[in-house]
Amino acid sequence: MIYATSYSSDAENYEAKHDNLQVAVLDKKTDRETTFEVEVPEYENYDSFYIEEVQKTDNILHVITTNYIEGKTELTQPITELHVYRIDLETQKITEDQIIVPSDAGETEYGAYIVNKETTKNEMVPEPYIVIAMTPTVQPETIESEAEVNLEDVTMMAYNVETSELTELNVPNEFKIWSTLYSPTVTNVVDEFIYYTKVKENGFEMTRFNIEENTMEQAQLVELPSEVMENFLTNPDGYATPLVSIKDNQVYFISTLKDKTGHDIGIVVADLETGQVLYDGTIENSEKMSDAFKDVSLMVDSFTF
Repeated sequence: MIYATSYSSDAENYEAKHDNLQVAVLDKKTDRETTFEVEVPEYENYDSFYIEEVQKTDNILHVITTNYIEGKTELTQPITELHVYRIDLETQKITEDQIIVPSDAGETEYGAYIVNKETTKNEMVPEPYIVIAMTPTVQPETIESEAEVNLEDVTMMAYNVETSELTELNVPNEFKIWSTLYSPTVTNVVDEFIYYTKVKENGFEMTRFNIEENTMEQAQLVELPSEVMENFLTNPDGYATPLVSIKDNQVYFISTLKDKTGHDIGIVVADLETGQVLYDGTIENSEKMSDAFKDVSLMVDSFTF
């Protein structure tokens, strides 16, 4: 087990920049823990940096970070860079600082987010690819308004953790947007595939993108009766974005809202390859639950199988 965090070597100055990475490695077989610190190269160029992902290949630790450019964090959309710091666990030194998304990519400033930071397996497991969306940093006209980004200008990329190679992905525009609370599409990244789940009235349409082949594969429908899907179609726009998890060739769908109108927390399990439904049910009230609690809404934020 490996853990990494950022900190300032000047602990007494709360305004001091974070200039170091602290790494802790736990050998589960021997329970031996090793900790060490490394200085971040050119840390003075950044107001701060945030650790997004930690991955390991052989004896190299890959620490993926979002770095906020000095003096550019007060913007509505701060200017950022996406870095990979490679640390040799034997020498306990940074061997390379790779900027995989620069702050200046030409005439347009870009920001980036890691798609599979929140959408992959609900486990701390090695990932062969880190999927990245690079988006122009368009500043809104007013503080109250939102910045509008043309999906044609969004670039999807895959970072190969083992080879350190970055590949642009031919993802169709309709799948370039990160799923939001009221979006009917959910994104998952598992192994070499990106799965896009779209909520339909008669089930879940799953489309798979093959990162290694760089192609979109045919969509598959997990078909369900309307009484099951009713629990997944609850917000004012007609959709309650489900939580989706993929594991061991099975896909799990959980609705996120139990409310006073009779919607329950729905659970559906299906075979990932065939789309065959293996289980569907709901989370029901316990007999021991008080009437007052039964009459309130219940939200599900995450789940693990």
